[in-house]
Amino acid sequence: LVTVFFLLLVILNVSITSGPANSYVFFAQVISTSFNINGYGLLPSGSHSFKFLQDTSVTVYDIWNLNFFRPLLPAYCLNESLNSLQLLSLGYVTALVPIFLILLLYLVIALYDKGFKPVFFVCRPIVTCFAKVRRTWNVKRSVIHAFASFLVLSYTKFAVVSFLLLQPKPLVNHDGKSVGLVVYYYGSMEYFSSHHAPYVAISLLVLLTFVAVPPIILIYPTILRLVVKCTNSPMLERISPGRRMQHFLDVMQSCYRDGTNNRTVDAQEVLDQHSNGTEVSLRNSCDLSDYRWFSGLYFIFRIVFLCVTVMSPNWFAQFILQQFLCIASVLCFTIFRPYKNNAYNNLDCVMFSILSCINAVNAYSYYLVVIEE
Repeated sequence: LVTVFFLLLVILNVSITSGPANSYVFFAQVISTSFNINGYGLLPSGSHSFKFLQDTSVTVYDIWNLNFFRPLLPAYCLNESLNSLQLLSLGYVTALVPIFLILLLYLVIALYDKGFKPVFFVCRPIVTCFAKVRRTWNVKRSVIHAFASFLVLSYTKFAVVSFLLLQPKPLVNHDGKSVGLVVYYYGSMEYFSSHHAPYVAISLLVLLTFVAVPPIILIYPTILRLVVKCTNSPMLERISPGRRMQHFLDVMQSCYRDGTNNRTVDAQEVLDQHSNGTEVSLRNSCDLSDYRWFSGLYFIFRIVFLCVTVMSPNWFAQFILQQFLCIASVLCFTIFRPYKNNAYNNLDCVMFSILSCINAVNAYSYYLVVIEE
């Protein structure tokens, strides 16, 4: 299913990294990973029809976490010898599949462009077929869009699996005093014990690479442009992103205000500019209204919401922190207005407001359940 999803994004040249698609995917990922809308099972699910409707809605959102139809599928055992942490770790494989397919497709395109005969004869009919169906279809541009899209999807998958493997659960005695920590998804395993250490090592490695690097890559160019403009040092321009990296950044950041003007420019136009050899000096491409770093901030938002969900001591603390994050995010987009298209700014404000309302309703429902007990 991941492979089919990948091919659809490449063929249809779909980009989920800008505009309304970016807001929807973020909402879908956060609501299905960081907002426990059933109160960890404490809130009643109602009738079977309501439960089916809830599972269906979760399925629509969970696709953007690379989980396909999981709530609707019957329970099954993959392997009786695997424990819960090993099963969770398989999520890394799901996240790596799109990256592997992107690298494989990039290799095929490179060999095709160089006229490597086996690849050329196999791929030529396919390229010709799609060229007739879609006159504007550009394979390289589609691959860049697919890479950017799956970076968002795999990023969230990597982060979710890593945080779940690190999620602790305090043990309390009959007096309510804490007597230790265990792994949340493996209650018989002591937290940070020798048995838990391999999972901790893998999780931290993934967090420091696949999770920490993408937002740094997206935020770094804006910081560099600002430093170059303030210091007027041409030496720093030598460490600016190369052309290929800039193509990727343009796909991720073309919808944000770039500090030069507020004219709406799409990713295709920017890619065409770079393919024609148009270069823009760092000293002339940034001022204090350069908000391209918001593309990296969205990745940080995902991490913060996950941290709150996994590390909160109780559900009430999670509600309070999530509500604070939602309100702070609304204020952030209201004040900065980072998008070139003002409608996108309003859309993101509405999106975070909806998350805040959902969180408030869940908190109230949870409160009613608790006082009845």
